[in-house]
Amino acid sequence: MERAMKKEVEYFFYNYKTLKKLADEKAEDVAEKRVTAHYGKISVQEPKQNGYENAIIKALAASEETQKWLGVVDKTLEHYDGSGKDDFIKAKYFLKNSEYQLCEKFFVERRAIFRWADEILTYAAMVALQEGLLKVC
Repeated sequence: MERAMKKEVEYFFYNYKTLKKLADEKAEDVAEKRVTAHYGKISVQEPKQNGYENAIIKALAASEETQKWLGVVDKTLEHYDGSGKDDFIKAKYFLKNSEYQLCEKFFVERRAIFRWADEILTYAAMVALQEGLLKVC
């Protein structure tokens, strides 16, 4: 796997919790604003003239891609559920344990940590390719 692709996939693993929280907050915020935006008024505007609706559409489009990436992480966790590598994903990417801490926790050598990470990221990249999030050059 190319380094740039690996870094992109890793970004979503390392930032999974933060992105999930932001996506949930954004969805709540958009829903809340949409309900109260025109409270008490009835206004008819063409979509291209309504800046607020355009902002919502742009936010949802960005959010949609983020949601797909969050789904990639979820599917990867589901794939490795019960194998011990799901705990590895949580320790490495969510808790951000060091290599030393991972070796101690899983009773493996350092090279096993790198092999596991490569295997997990390769699987996640394949899922991302299926979702149309990555392209093969």
